[in-house]
Amino acid sequence: MKKTALCGPAALLALWFACTHFHLANALLLPTPAAAFRRLWELVSTGELNVDARATAFRWTAGYLLGCAAGIPVGMLMGASRAIYAGLELWSTSSGRCR
Repeated sequence: MKKTALCGPAALLALWFACTHFHLANALLLPTPAAAFRRLWELVSTGELNVDARATAFRWTAGYLLGCAAGIPVGMLMGASRAIYAGLELWSTSSGRCR
C-alpha cells in the first residue's frame, strides 16, 4: 500500500481532533475521536453493533425490494403502452425541465 493512501484519512482525523480540541463544534454534534472510538469499542464488545447492523441491513433490503416491486411493473407498463408512458413520463424524468 502506498504511504500517500493514508494521507486523506490522517488529514480528516487531524481536522476532527483540531475541531474538537479547539471547541470549534458543539460536543453533542461532534464528539472527540477518543469518545467516538471508545463508544465504537463498547458497541463491538457488547455485540450491540452486530444487532444494529443487522437491523440496518434488513431495512435497506426491505426498502430496495419494495422499490423494485413498485418500479419494475410500472416500468414494464410504460414500455408496453405509449399512453401510460405519456401519462407517467412527467414523474419518471429527473430533470423536471420543459421540452
